Amino acid sequence: MEGLRLLFMFVALLLPVMLIALVGIFRLGLGVYQGGAGATQLTAIQAARQKRWRLAGVVILVVGLLAAGVVYQTAPADEASGALGYEIDGGALVPVMPGDSKAYDQQMQGVGGGVSELAAELAGWFQGRKLAYTLAVLAVGGALGCFAIGELEARSAEEK
Repeated sequence: MEGLRLLFMFVALLLPVMLIALVGIFRLGLGVYQGGAGATQLTAIQAARQKRWRLAGVVILVVGLLAAGVVYQTAPADEASGALGYEIDGGALVPVMPGDSKAYDQQMQGVGGGVSELAAELAGWFQGRKLAYTLAVLAVGGALGCFAIGELEARSAEEK
């Protein structure tokens, strides 16, 4: 029940962002790029390409953020699932993660050098709740890339 409530809260927070993005894309993607005084109109093919890029950006953003929300909700809240052990710090049990141990770091250096440490750090980005953050950043980056390509499509038409 708690997970469902949090999912609804996430959707409620995401809904205004999605609506603003959809209204902006609809308003900007009407088929005619109108710039300054000497603006040129896009051809039908260029306008269609621009609309497709912008639609792709919206789809990537919405699907990516929803996927990030689902991963965040289903990931275990306890990040100590891969702990090597526990230590007492100020009267509280604190998990000792593999990256916190000097022995672990020395073993990683001996096995594969700095590359293996980097690979272990990157692997941490795709586990648990960190995966949700990674998905959200990738979704926003992919959507911005699509929006930029759509804008370049319109600007290239102006230069011709």
